[in-house]
Amino acid sequence: VGGIKSLDALLPDSYFSLSKTYEQQKNYEKAVEYNLKAIQFETKRKRRRSLNLSGLYHNLAYYYVKLNNLKNASLFINKAVETFNEGKNRNQNHYKLLLRDQKRFNSLFEFEQFILKYKKVMLILAGLFLGVLVWAVISLLSN
Repeated sequence: VGGIKSLDALLPDSYFSLSKTYEQQKNYEKAVEYNLKAIQFETKRKRRRSLNLSGLYHNLAYYYVKLNNLKNASLFINKAVETFNEGKNRNQNHYKLLLRDQKRFNSLFEFEQFILKYKKVMLILAGLFLGVLVWAVISLLSN
């Protein structure tokens, strides 16, 4: 029974290593899958946690950016900052990276939402611009 518990304690680290391996291969779907498993087992761990939960969320946000899933990237980078602030880890360099990425990922998500909200208007304006441009070229060529 003691052996099983010690093996369970290794699961977060093992899943994290697998996620990093898939990241190296640029297989971000699998990296997400194993990073989520690392988070799942890390949050269940009763004893001292060896992995940085904030770092796991940060990695997950990065993978979602690579997959162009900006909604989840924004969600998990915010979770990374929140978890960092709840923890005892006070590595200022890590915190600066988290805040930088939080600003970037949230801005990308907000920009995506803006584009989606005004897509029809932008398409109409682009069409009008293209029409005026074609008309101007035809007018120049006919003179």
